[in-house]
Amino acid sequence: MPNLYAFIDTMLQTAADKDAPAMMKRLQGLKRGGSQQDQSLRFSNYWARIDPAAAAKNFKDLVYLRNMADQGSMEFTDNAYASAIVSSWMHKDEEGMRQFIDEMPSDQKRKAFESAVEKLSTKNQK
Repeated sequence: MPNLYAFIDTMLQTAADKDAPAMMKRLQGLKRGGSQQDQSLRFSNYWARIDPAAAAKNFKDLVYLRNMADQGSMEFTDNAYASAIVSSWMHKDEEGMRQFIDEMPSDQKRKAFESAVEKLSTKNQK
C-alpha cells in the first residue's frame, strides 16, 4: 500500500506542477467517494504548498473536492484548507495574501482565511 501512495503522490504532484487546474478538473470528474477525496486531499495540499495564491482562487472547488458530503456546511473543511493555504502563503507573499483576503466579500470563506491568519500569527508570537 505505501508504494501505491508513493505513486499517487508523484502522479498528483507532477500533474500539479504541469497544469494544476487541469488536474483539478480530472479530480472533479471522478466518482464521489473515498478514493476521489483521498486524491483530492493530497493534490490540494500540494497545490497549497507550491502555489497558495492559485489554490486560494480555486478555494470553493477544492473545498468541495476535499469534503465527502455533497450538501451542508463545509465549515470544517473550509477552516482546515484555509489554514494550509495561509501557512504556505504567509511565507511566500504575506502582503499578497493579506491583499487577497482584504478584497474578499464578507462570507464564510473570508472568515476561514482570517481565522487561519489569526491562529498562525498567534502561534508565531509564542
